[in-house]
Amino acid sequence: MKDTADDIATILREYAEAAVDLNRDVKDELDRAMWKAAKEIIEDLAKPKDLKSALGAATSLLGRAPACSYRLTSRRY
Repeated sequence: MKDTADDIATILREYAEAAVDLNRDVKDELDRAMWKAAKEIIEDLAKPKDLKSALGAATSLLGRAPACSYRLTSRRY
């Protein structure tokens, strides 16, 4: 019985460690994607075709970033 409990404890610990690693990888990927998007938007704002498209790009970034971040952080188990 003790051997079974030790095996289960080991499996659960490895599972928890893998979940932490995955969470870190997802956060790193989210950060990378947000930086990439921000750089693209800044480049677009530097050479706007017209004021309407520049404002649309800026509000799009501001509207999506917090929502995306909230969705990822609110799904922790």
